[in-house]
Amino acid sequence: MKTWRCTGASVVGQGHERFGTPCQDAHAWAQLNDILILTSADGAGSAKHAEWGSALAVETAVEHLITHILARPEDHTSKKGTGRLLDAIADAFAAARDAAVELADSKQVALRDLASTLLVAVVSGGFMAVGQVGDGAIVGSLDGDEGFRAITKPFHGRYINETAFITQENYTDYLQLQVIEGEVREIAVFSDGFETVAINYATGQPNSALFNGLFQFMNATPETAIRLEALRRLLSGERIAQKSDDDKTVILATCIDDANAEQRCA
Repeated sequence: MKTWRCTGASVVGQGHERFGTPCQDAHAWAQLNDILILTSADGAGSAKHAEWGSALAVETAVEHLITHILARPEDHTSKKGTGRLLDAIADAFAAARDAAVELADSKQVALRDLASTLLVAVVSGGFMAVGQVGDGAIVGSLDGDEGFRAITKPFHGRYINETAFITQENYTDYLQLQVIEGEVREIAVFSDGFETVAINYATGQPNSALFNGLFQFMNATPETAIRLEALRRLLSGERIAQKSDDDKTVILATCIDDANAEQRCA
């Protein structure tokens, strides 16, 4: 069974702090045996209740995928099931949007007030399946890779601060879905506040030096609290703030060879 070590954080950006706005990013994950689920969401800055929308999106997506995995474990132990797994990820996006519709009705707010992006990754033996609507990205390193590869690409509209949200009626027009075959060693999921340091916009490729450093630290640091504090300091630091004053979310997961290492994300 695969053993995963995970650390994730969402921190408020300096731009939001100046105006007293709460962090509008959210993240969640789960591990079922050797199957890993990672999710991240970024509430739209223009949405009145963006923090509700992002939190609801990640929670709903994880719950939906856990239900699917428990009901159809064969979809995750064989590559023959990857088509159904992609369908389950697509359904998780639909479930997240439906949950936003229900919350908007119950709170008597406009659906656009809950606008949020959503990124989902499901990692299993020999492959991973991903889905994304909006900006942010998923990058990873598989057996045989010399560095890190872009698994998904951030979507931006005419302007860099324009993107798509799961609350849009046509969100499926922007839904990226794909299966990547191979044994995943490391994977990172992050919001657009981290894009400017994580992605080379000219080439679309990840900053391998950055991710090499992050995962070297992950592999060398078994203590959960130390990893989490270090990640929060990095995301809140001035170096990254100079690139973006937006909220920032990063989830890092690395496959640990030590049989005595933790078997749950922490």
